[in-house]
Amino acid sequence: MPGGFASESLGNVGATIDCGGAGVWRTFSSRWAAVRSGRTFIALARTVTVSMSCQDAAAVAVREIVVAGDESDPVGAAQAVAGADSSVSVTYGSEAVSVTVSCPVIPDPLGVLPTVVTAEATGVAQ
Repeated sequence: MPGGFASESLGNVGATIDCGGAGVWRTFSSRWAAVRSGRTFIALARTVTVSMSCQDAAAVAVREIVVAGDESDPVGAAQAVAGADSSVSVTYGSEAVSVTVSCPVIPDPLGVLPTVVTAEATGVAQ
């Protein structure tokens, strides 16, 4: 055995126990990295989901303005899709209307993903 460490075979399992400690640390490190990677993957999936909902909210708000005109509630329509904690900005132009929706995202464990995603949609006002 390398380094003079005692080892014991686990028979049919095919693994070896290394009493030197380095193998235990390596296993722990690998598992910890896998847990952190898994958490980051889940956070990434959540960020993508929120981003798609935010884009849908902006499109719904523009559609509300184009269809309902002056009687529309674009902020309410966008927040019904993206959630009440989203912020909605509506900009009216001479021929077009633009809606920007910002949606908060729960931070990931490594802090590499955005905490806010922003979506924009534009439509032709009639």
